[in-house]
This record gives sequence, C-alpha cells and structure tokens, in this order.
Amino acid sequence: MKKQVRILTLALVVFGLFVSYVGSISDVYSRIITAPQTSLSKAKQTAQILPNAVVDNDSYKNMFSYVMTYGEADYFPKTSFDGEMNASAAILLSYPKINSILSHKLIVNGKERVGIPISEPNRVIYKIKLKEKAVVDVPVVAYKHTQVILNGKSSKYTVSSRGTVQVLAKKGNNQIEVTYRPSKLFFVGIAISILTWVALLIIWMIKKLQDNNK
Repeated sequence: MKKQVRILTLALVVFGLFVSYVGSISDVYSRIITAPQTSLSKAKQTAQILPNAVVDNDSYKNMFSYVMTYGEADYFPKTSFDGEMNASAAILLSYPKINSILSHKLIVNGKERVGIPISEPNRVIYKIKLKEKAVVDVPVVAYKHTQVILNGKSSKYTVSSRGTVQVLAKKGNNQIEVTYRPSKLFFVGIAISILTWVALLIIWMIKKLQDNNK
C-alpha cells in the first residue's frame, strides 16, 4: 500500500511540474507561432540589431552577425555610456562608444580600425598588424577579473575611456587574447561542493551497511 501511495504521489508531482512548465511557456509559444514568418538573413551592416525572425538549422549562424554576440550589452560599465544610461536595444547604438564596441572597432593611437574577432569559450581573440609600436584599444569590455594575453604571454592592460581593454602592442603582427579568470572563491566553492557530495555519499554507504547488518 505504501509503495502505491509513493508512486501516486510521484506521478502527481511530475504531472504538476509538467502543467506548470506548459503554463509558463504558453505565452512565449503563442507569440512565436503568431509572429511574422520571416527567415533570418545575415546582417548587411555592422552593429545591426537582431530583428524578429524565424531561426532554423540553416539560418542559426546568421544570429551571430548581429549585435550582442557575446551578451555583454547588458553589462556595459557606466563609462561606456556617453550620457544617461539606457541599455534598451533600440537606443544602444546611439551611444558612439557602445556602437564602436559592437562594431568591433579597434582604436590604434586614436584611429579606428574594424577588427575580426575570433570567439572561443571564455576567450575573444583579435589579430592586428602594426607599422610601429602603438596603444591598441580592443573592443572587449574590461571586467574585474579580465586577463589579457599578448602574443602568447600574460600582459598588463589599462581600461580605456570606453571601458574596454587597452594594451601596448609591438611593431608587426600581434595577437591579443582577452579572457576571464574566475576569483579564487569560485574554485573554493567548487571544492566545497565536491567534498560535500563525497561526504554525503560516504554517510549514505555507511548507513546502508549498518541497515544490512541489522
């Protein structure tokens, strides 16, 4: 009887979760199926805002030719805004500094050059060739634990007037990698989580052995 009650309780919980999930996405699903069925094409100009369009297997990669590729637009520092802060998609491009970042513009000794970012997990890479030693302002926002690797070696950097990474690069070919290194507390938290799960597993095994020996 107890087993049947448990099964019934579990079934009711699963059913409740399913109904709750369906209810939470019903509004989104309705908007999707009633939206204009326009296929997403590739952006024809830099920093173009992502429009409302249908994305499928063939057009999925086209999303990354629009702004906010890295999701950083929601976390721009105050210095990136030229006036009153407003992070709505329709207004972002009206800010010259933000527009230059979203358009992948490197600033070399005060002059703009459009770069081509190479995106990797937790890493953005820019390659640039210089005629002489110069200060390069990379269009990647600098955060607290940002790390810069210049030509394969860890490098110091400064924060530019638009809130981005700025490094002193050498004459010739340069590869500037910007990545994020989590704080030590992050790794401490992971270690604590692993040790907690191991301790719980050991306690469960000990209890199981004690029950079997009774």
